[in-house]
Amino acid sequence: MDKTTHPDVTVALLTWNRRRYLEQGLPSLFDNLSSDLRHEILIMDNASEDGTLELVDTYANHLETRIIKNKKNIKFKGYNKLFGMARGRIIIEIDDDVIDFPRNFDKALLNHLDTYQDYGFIALDTVRNQMTDGGGPDYQLCTEDKRGDKTLIECGARGYCAAFRRRDYRIIRPLTFFFPFSLSKPQDYVISGLMRRVLHRRSGVIKGLRCLHANGPLYAAQFQRTELDREKLRNSDCKNRLLEYEKALNENSIYSP
Repeated sequence: MDKTTHPDVTVALLTWNRRRYLEQGLPSLFDNLSSDLRHEILIMDNASEDGTLELVDTYANHLETRIIKNKKNIKFKGYNKLFGMARGRIIIEIDDDVIDFPRNFDKALLNHLDTYQDYGFIALDTVRNQMTDGGGPDYQLCTEDKRGDKTLIECGARGYCAAFRRRDYRIIRPLTFFFPFSLSKPQDYVISGLMRRVLHRRSGVIKGLRCLHANGPLYAAQFQRTELDREKLRNSDCKNRLLEYEKALNENSIYSP
């Protein structure tokens, strides 16, 4: 891609010690990007120690991919850095525990943002199975917003695979430094909230277009990640969630921390 040409889409992924997830997630991500769009892929590694960096390095020459290597774990501050680097018309943020994407998901997010101009933050729906609820919305508390052949579920969308316009983000970006991202108030919560309060933009989920967000302790056990999740919770502002996490793990039940 010509460096003077802005991409249609920036895909931004921040990761820390999630190699086993990314071994499935990255091939699905690249395989399901639309060939009709121009992309840049930004992957930031937060000083992983499990071989994550070595894995993402193998994608360094794939499409317009850039690997950013942090010497220490800067945690959620990495999102400020990633989003600030983005050049795409829209920014798609992706959690590093999404392991399967629907075909042309990037084009769907772009098209929905074009159709729903009064929305500022739009996410994919999630697979719900015996191991996770995907972190998706409680549909009983949501309303459908149908426009032509598209339907959004208006709700507090989360950022497992979500998109927003770069021009909107640039307006609210200075404010994100006054509301630091954290586990209790992550980037999706802060950005969608500022979109709503400052720009009067709504948020929603694309009905029926699902990614597999492998969040929660049951997938963590499958991918041998539970101890790292415990460490993350202990060192966060959400220490109270650890008891619920352990309970779900012991009872083999679904919990979205």
